[in-house]
Amino acid sequence: MARLRGVAMLATALCVLVTRAATNEGLRHVLLVHPESIYLPAVAAFDKSFCEYLSTHSPVPVSYRTEHICPDSPLAMEMMRAMQSLLRDRYAHKAPDLVVATLPEALDCLYDNGKPLFPDAPILMAGRLVQNLGQTPTNVFPLPLNITLTPTLELALRLHPDTRRIIAVYGSSTLDRRVMETALREWDGLPGRIPVERLTGLSVRKLESRLAALPPGCVVVYGSIVQDVTGMQFVPHDVLRRLHARCSAPIYSFYDAYLGSGVVGGFAYNFDEVGSQTAQVALKLLAGDKPGEAIGRANLLRGRTLLDWRELRRWGIPERRLPPGAIVLNRPETVWYVHRVEILQVVSVFVLMVWLIALMVRNRLRLRRSERDLLLSRSELRRLADRLLQNDEEEHSRIARELHDDFSQRIAALSMDIGKVQRDLQPPSDSGSAALTTIRAGLSRLASDLHGLSRRLHPAVIDDLGLVQALRGECVEIERQTGVAVSFYPDHVPEKIPPAIALCLYRVAQESLRNASKHARAHEIRVFLTAGDKRIELIVEDDGVGFDSRKPQPCPGIGLTGMGERVRMADGELSVVSHPGEGTTVRARLPFNEEDRDEASTAAGG
Repeated sequence: MARLRGVAMLATALCVLVTRAATNEGLRHVLLVHPESIYLPAVAAFDKSFCEYLSTHSPVPVSYRTEHICPDSPLAMEMMRAMQSLLRDRYAHKAPDLVVATLPEALDCLYDNGKPLFPDAPILMAGRLVQNLGQTPTNVFPLPLNITLTPTLELALRLHPDTRRIIAVYGSSTLDRRVMETALREWDGLPGRIPVERLTGLSVRKLESRLAALPPGCVVVYGSIVQDVTGMQFVPHDVLRRLHARCSAPIYSFYDAYLGSGVVGGFAYNFDEVGSQTAQVALKLLAGDKPGEAIGRANLLRGRTLLDWRELRRWGIPERRLPPGAIVLNRPETVWYVHRVEILQVVSVFVLMVWLIALMVRNRLRLRRSERDLLLSRSELRRLADRLLQNDEEEHSRIARELHDDFSQRIAALSMDIGKVQRDLQPPSDSGSAALTTIRAGLSRLASDLHGLSRRLHPAVIDDLGLVQALRGECVEIERQTGVAVSFYPDHVPEKIPPAIALCLYRVAQESLRNASKHARAHEIRVFLTAGDKRIELIVEDDGVGFDSRKPQPCPGIGLTGMGERVRMADGELSVVSHPGEGTTVRARLPFNEEDRDEASTAAGG
């Protein structure tokens, strides 16, 4: 059993070694060489994004190492040689497949008396500027990076048009001086520009004092301060915050990492993108692509105008001065800024609702004015209709009196004269007497017709005998004239009824009886007159041909319209119900109470 256990352990160890060998066989090694100060904004951002991109996007296993050099040490040459010896020893067993150097100082460390430490590894120069390349070794492939301060200074002059002095602030280290001097070179070569004053070679304390005493009309451009003239090492962000607290002028920079630490803004370069795109080129070189093709498609350095909202407010810079496409950072997340879309939507809906409500109110006011005008028009029409009916009744009454008092008496006188002539005729003649008798009979009929016409024009019987007798007489007359059976049924009707109500009911009955006998071709008509405590009601029913009262009549008769107007004048209600073949029922209901009775009795007694 012990021998079998030993064999199993040996087999397991061999499998592990074989697996590691197979894994390490495809492993690629990448070496990054930076200046020692990783607090330089560009270096820190580049290193972070480069390593993250390799870890997440490499199709093959990749290991990467980072080495730092110290170019500003008093023993720079000795440390350089020591660093070169360290690199030879550290990577003697496995040389890197690719070397990435940032800044020229890193490239200098990779060559010993002009000979490369790793002759088989291509070197990507990610920080070397194009105009400083000079004689480039054959295994070094520079990337197209070109940092300039010109866009940042133009932005500062746009936002501060009264600027008279531009002051560049940077440290005393090799990195501080080289980066800023190279970035300023293009501006210095342009004619007609404000000269840039270099404020360097000072301690941080003296820089604070100088910047605090700047006169109006100054703009400060901050590069980096890794080391001041005293040799003290600093973090550039910390120095920027100290200077910002004392500086009497706005500060600008071309590093996006400084946004939020005291700079107003600038045309800033995104070194995170430079690091990730350099990693893309590195992976293409590791995959066997030619350096010229891999680098030719790279566009590593992208700038954009960035500004700090708090600094814009501090220096009173209106946003209308900002160039198109400028990005304002650190803006407070107010309710408006966070929910401006929703607020605009709500406000738009509210404005729309207010507009609709205003439109509805305007239309409602117009409708009310139209209704008021219509009511006034109707009131005027009713007043005119009332006046016409009243005048009509007055005219009927006048004509009826003339017919009764004048024409009837004259006809009676003529009849009496004819009778006298008939008696005095000598000798009596049968033919003459018969003619006179015929004339007297015609005059008698004419008198009767005039009396009926007078009664229809103005029923004086209402005033003399009351409504019940007037209606009964009208029913008898209709039955005599047309031969239609007419029945009248009064029920608890008082003897004295106000004249207006009595005349209205009589006219409704008169028109209904005429319509039933003439148009409805009825065989039987029933008239009901009933009085209650608060109303008096007239109903006229017939068994005629009828019509459909639910449908509007194309040409309603004048009689029905007149009945409706009369009943309305008396504050009553009129309804006409009829069906084809089932006859017609006319119902008139008028208000009638004890006060009306007393008024009628008083009028009768007076």
